[in-house]
Amino acid sequence: MYITKLPFEGKFKVTYPYGVKNSAYAQGYHPGIDTGNSEMPSIYSIVEGIVSYAGWENINNQRQGFGKYVSIKFDVNANGFKKAFLAHMSEIKCFAGKKVNPATIIGVMGSTGNSTGPHTHVEIREYNAAGVLLRILNPATFMGIPNAIGTYDSVNYRTVITQPQPQVHIPKVTLPGSVKEWRIYPLNKTPVSGHEIGKLKPANFGGLTYEILRYSQPNVAVIKTRDFGEVQIYVGKDTSAIIS
Repeated sequence: MYITKLPFEGKFKVTYPYGVKNSAYAQGYHPGIDTGNSEMPSIYSIVEGIVSYAGWENINNQRQGFGKYVSIKFDVNANGFKKAFLAHMSEIKCFAGKKVNPATIIGVMGSTGNSTGPHTHVEIREYNAAGVLLRILNPATFMGIPNAIGTYDSVNYRTVITQPQPQVHIPKVTLPGSVKEWRIYPLNKTPVSGHEIGKLKPANFGGLTYEILRYSQPNVAVIKTRDFGEVQIYVGKDTSAIIS
């Protein structure tokens, strides 16, 4: 699977980099990076974590600060944690407590709060274990994109995530050593008395175990033997065959 630590899929713009001096901010500089994508305004989480807040910064003053925004708590450890903020949304599509990852849509780009036009402000803050703000990080470095005005394509910043492959259970049949003989049948004939082409002798080997390649019909398994190749055997519940 391919994911990207970016708020948008497709082409997007960086319109206001991190760190630009601006006395309008308490820090004296722009503490985040402003991004936009007019063609695909759905906003994705940029981290894997848990939504810590989803709503208005101030419902009574919808032109204040972040407007509608989502914060996501991530990278939690004994020393503290980080939070990613995605602001100025027109619509929120997640809720506090929801687990998200970079494939999760969390909102829609907008211009709520203190905003001069549709965009998404991305900000990353680092806290100590007590929840005290330590520093505001450069989100461009975190996302792996240039901290500069320009148009970028998310396809160039994708990361390959290897999903663990589910283990495939291969069924087996064991013919116990207490059985002297077990009839085998060819694949092109019905497995009934008179059609057998030989017999397996589990007792001679203390039991025999084979992978079940498939079932040709209910209770009839196809196995591959050393001497006869692929054959059919009857493994119904009225036999001592052990299916595992």
